[in-house]
Amino acid sequence: FDRLMPLQAPPPQRLWAARIETLFPLTDLTAAVGVATPEPNGSPRLEIVTARARALGGWLSLQQGLIDPTGNREEATLGLENIDLAKLLAVLDTPDVQATGRISGEIPIRLEGDTVIVAGGRLAAQEPGNLRLTSEEAKQALAAGGESVDLMMRALENFQYRDLAMTLDKPPEGETLVTLKLFGQNPAVLDGQPFDLNLSLETDLAPLLLALSQALALTDDTIEQLWRLQR
Repeated sequence: FDRLMPLQAPPPQRLWAARIETLFPLTDLTAAVGVATPEPNGSPRLEIVTARARALGGWLSLQQGLIDPTGNREEATLGLENIDLAKLLAVLDTPDVQATGRISGEIPIRLEGDTVIVAGGRLAAQEPGNLRLTSEEAKQALAAGGESVDLMMRALENFQYRDLAMTLDKPPEGETLVTLKLFGQNPAVLDGQPFDLNLSLETDLAPLLLALSQALALTDDTIEQLWRLQR
C-alpha cells in the first residue's frame, strides 16, 4: 500500500493461489490487482486488472473487474480458453446432453447483489466434436413437429459437428437463453447429409456463472475488512 487513509495500492499488485475450491477446482491462479478509494470518506474498491486460472481442462480469466464491498453491482468479462465441453457439461449435470470438443469465448457478467446478468456472451468450438441429445422429454415435446423435426432429433442422437457456436443471455429474472448453431452430420441419418441447425434453449446457468466470477475475484470480505480498519 502507498496510502492507508484513504486506502490505496496502485496496480499491478501480484497475487498467486495454488487452488481455489468452487463448483470445480481452479488451480495455478495468478492475478494483477489494485486498490483505490475514489472519495475521501468512501470505501476502497478492488480493481482486477487481470486474473487467470486453470479449470475444466483449459483456462478461465477475468478482465477489468471491479469489486466495491459497499455497492451491489460488479462487472467483469469472463474469458474461456480451450475449455473441455465434456467437463463443463459434467459440472452442469446434464445427463441428457453429452459432448466432446473444446470451446473458447467471452461472457460479460454483471452482478447485482446475488443476481447474475449476461448480455451477449459468445462461445465457439475450437475443433470438431460430437454432441448427443438423448432427452426423451424433448422428443415427446417435439413429436408433433413433423418429418423435419424428427430428422433433426435423430441427427442429434449422434451429431458429429464441424462448427459449434453459441450465444448466452441471462436477464435479471428467468433462466439463461442459449442460442446454439451447429453444422455437421450424423452418419446414420440420410447417409450423412450435412445439417445446419439453429436451436434456442433455456437453462439455469446462474450458479455456474456466479461461481466462476466469484472464484476468480477476491472476496468482498477481504476488502470490506480493510475498509473497516480505516474507519
